[in-house]
Amino acid sequence: MKNTEYKAYCFDLDENLFNTWEVIFLWDTQENKSIKVNQHDYYHLIKEKRYTHLDDDIETSMMNFRRGNWYLRDNLAYCYVKSRLGFTEYLWPSWDRFVTAINNNCPIAIITARGHSIEEFQIAFDALFELMMNDWIIKNKPEIFFYPVSNRDFCKKMNIAWETKVADKKAICFKDFLNKIAKQDWWKISIWFSDDSMVNVMQLMQFVLEENGKSEDSSNVEIEYNFYDTGRGTPQCLKFKGKLL
Repeated sequence: MKNTEYKAYCFDLDENLFNTWEVIFLWDTQENKSIKVNQHDYYHLIKEKRYTHLDDDIETSMMNFRRGNWYLRDNLAYCYVKSRLGFTEYLWPSWDRFVTAINNNCPIAIITARGHSIEEFQIAFDALFELMMNDWIIKNKPEIFFYPVSNRDFCKKMNIAWETKVADKKAICFKDFLNKIAKQDWWKISIWFSDDSMVNVMQLMQFVLEENGKSEDSSNVEIEYNFYDTGRGTPQCLKFKGKLL
């Protein structure tokens, strides 16, 4: 008998769970030199003709978002420790919901445009969870599905063409996560997706609506889709009910 309601969560990482104040490299065509900018400034500067990506390659400009040697582990640990010391600007709108999801044993996915390997993510979050348990914020380490859509090995494993837009890659991963965690005895699933990019949020909503129109799902599982845009200060929520993708 289907009598169980579940919640599941998909989180973007940067400017959604954490603000890592990560450095992005751009080429200043007027000064003829490379410059370092933060994520917030990047979104504005890259729209100006004066600035381009290094070597006209976004991957080169975003090199810190795929650095290895446990860079991500140290990055997240630093942000967490700073937040515990009172620097709340290192935590972003979805953090409290992330903690709630962990403590309620909800299925969780991290769907991010970062390009670190899945192993890097697993080690980084394992270290983060150790810190959180030491502070009695969570009781146990959760199992998390990691979807680093700008990692070439990951895209190859998922059969996603490398040239696919980030928003479309995230939509494919969202569908994969939902189908991984859906149980036959669930009668209702409330799934949450939060991202600091309105483009990613709107693209995913369109994807879900189109997939619902094509879906032949006959399981009668009720799906409540919740989409959070966290990139404009106060999170904006849009929701609707549909079918399994």
